[in-house]
Amino acid sequence: QHIGCLGDVLERTCGPRAEFDGSLAHPAGVESVWMCCCPRPYAPCELGERDRICDGALRWQFGGVGMVTQEEMRKKVQQVRNHLWVQSPECRAAFAVPSPLSHCGADTGANRSIDRLDLFCETVTW
Repeated sequence: QHIGCLGDVLERTCGPRAEFDGSLAHPAGVESVWMCCCPRPYAPCELGERDRICDGALRWQFGGVGMVTQEEMRKKVQQVRNHLWVQSPECRAAFAVPSPLSHCGADTGANRSIDRLDLFCETVTW
């Protein structure tokens, strides 16, 4: 659930640069990455409802950070995903390995939003 949501956020960081305003990293942002730790993706929840491992990983990457660039956001979202993958045997069995970090498809000439095909397929099937 949480990894799927993070993949969706990753895909959104690979959208047109003119549309990226950094609000995905803000805890109160509409469809913020912080909502990926809630029981239902992109639905607000109380702090006590949040997955503690997911929330801890987000605090590790985004805590105290103001606005981030599109590139920083892409890397940080993947680092959070990596942390969740390592922490869960179920995730390791079901999801793509964390490394290498993916670039955006537009940056590498790939005809998809996320360069790594395994992460792209994981995201579009979520």
